[in-house]
Amino acid sequence: MNVYVMNDDGGKVRQLTDTPFSKGNLSWSPEGRQMTYAPDLHSGDHRRQQQIDIFLINADGTSEQNLTQHPALDTTSCWSPDGTHLVFSSAREEGWELYKMEE
Repeated sequence: MNVYVMNDDGGKVRQLTDTPFSKGNLSWSPEGRQMTYAPDLHSGDHRRQQQIDIFLINADGTSEQNLTQHPALDTTSCWSPDGTHLVFSSAREEGWELYKMEE
């Protein structure tokens, strides 16, 4: 599953990602220049447990980067209103907790 964007009128469809992983939890930055999403890096291999990390990509599909790179499940990111922080949930400790990182 890949991520696509388009104009308000449905025109100019553009593909942002090109990977075989299932993706979820899309979150646009407040100014709309970047987006985070959380792919399952093992979605194509049912013999392995899920591995979900938070990724950042520019609105034009460039500069994709893995922000979390942790063996725990990292998902459901949300930007601060001013775009300087990103909050996400993670199962790093016993149970789910919220973590904050600076952009």
